[in-house]
Amino acid sequence: MFRIHIPKRFREEVAANVKIITKVVVTFLCLKFFIIEGYEIQGNSMEATFKNHEKLLVDKLTPRFLSVDRGDVIIFQHSRNGDRRFVKRVVAVPGDVLEQRAGKIYVNDILLEDTYTPNADSKEVVPEGKFYVLGDNRAVSHDSRYFDYVSAEDIIGKALFRFWPLNRIATHFPLADDDLEKTRGSD
Repeated sequence: MFRIHIPKRFREEVAANVKIITKVVVTFLCLKFFIIEGYEIQGNSMEATFKNHEKLLVDKLTPRFLSVDRGDVIIFQHSRNGDRRFVKRVVAVPGDVLEQRAGKIYVNDILLEDTYTPNADSKEVVPEGKFYVLGDNRAVSHDSRYFDYVSAEDIIGKALFRFWPLNRIATHFPLADDDLEKTRGSD
């Protein structure tokens, strides 16, 4: 019988390299599933903030432990739309008074510009654990005006960093309109 002799030093180096590779893979998987994830914009509902096919890093950790605020751009998977993911801006948070009157949307009695709602007139307090979201490109966005509130459990993460294309790298995504900024003062 023929036996191959593998030097002890070589075996130790292979074992060390396997440990390093295992640690890298486990770290990568933990980052991807629990902390940060890449996302590609699909569609025009968030223009001019995000354009079709731009790429983002999504912070998955913050929404689990800290609050989601008005003006945050979130990525979520709405339970009524299967596995499809959406990116929208939060315009009303739990406790806000959301009013739809004469085809316009008001948050805490402040009119949001460029909002048209096909819904009947209504006034309600945003329920605990729910968020009202709109696309920045209101004319084409399929958002809370059509599928109601987004549950906190459906939020995957917050937009953290646009990394593609390189000439549009950004970490700050300004509010859709000045009127949404005014609603922040009503906390």
